[in-house]
Amino acid sequence: MLSALPGMFWHYPVTRAKAGATVLARHADPRMRNEYGNHVLLATQLVGPGRSFFVGFDSTYRWRYLDEQTFDGFWARMIDRAGRSKQLGGRYPYSLSTDRASYRPGSQVTLIARFENPNDKDAGLDQMHGEVEMPDAPPLAITLAPRKADATAFEATFPVSKAGPHFVKVWAGDPDAKQMIRAATLEFPVELPNLEYDQPTLNLAALQGLTAAADRPGSTGGAVFSLDEIDQIPGAFKIKRIARVLEDSKPIFNAPVLFGFILLCLFVEWVLRKKCRLI
Repeated sequence: MLSALPGMFWHYPVTRAKAGATVLARHADPRMRNEYGNHVLLATQLVGPGRSFFVGFDSTYRWRYLDEQTFDGFWARMIDRAGRSKQLGGRYPYSLSTDRASYRPGSQVTLIARFENPNDKDAGLDQMHGEVEMPDAPPLAITLAPRKADATAFEATFPVSKAGPHFVKVWAGDPDAKQMIRAATLEFPVELPNLEYDQPTLNLAALQGLTAAADRPGSTGGAVFSLDEIDQIPGAFKIKRIARVLEDSKPIFNAPVLFGFILLCLFVEWVLRKKCRLI
């Protein structure tokens, strides 16, 4: 227990702990306080896939007088706790998932951030922040609140209105920390509905309206037939005898090519007659 350890001669006073941080120790002197409570001496917080610690005093060397293992054990466990994510390949202590694999425009998406190890969740973490990148739209800021009946998970619900890939980024800590840390990411698709697969049954009313709108001579007259009435289809077409023949005539009095050819033939005939002394 920290109360059994030697006191300290100096500490760095901070205003308060950051949002989402877990305070491990506060100053016991009632004079060392402000409007947020006693000064914070020791705190920890998730930062991206890793963890950071704040130690606001420099008197841990005095713990050596009690036991060498007290001093060494404190720093060894702190370094192990802070560097564990690095040793595990930079994995996040929480994973992101959605309640469905894909969505349609206009539906609601439930995003879940779950801590795999309950001990990795800070006691002071009461919300997580994130943003959703959508096609042709500015990023949507979201806040994940603790999930009911699940102390290791946070969730947020938001709408999607456009089709295309959506990209989610989630981080623990301050809302403005997204520019300084590497956030956990997740991508999910929003697809347009395919009515042929969503409603594979016969829509008789739609077929009747379609055939009635397309009724013209040579059609079935707006009738709809089922498979057992397939033999009635040929007799339903309105086919009649042709009552008028359309004629397309082209007069030759204004055909210069034809007249030119006739004149050429007359000229050739005249040349031959002249050569043969027939004229």
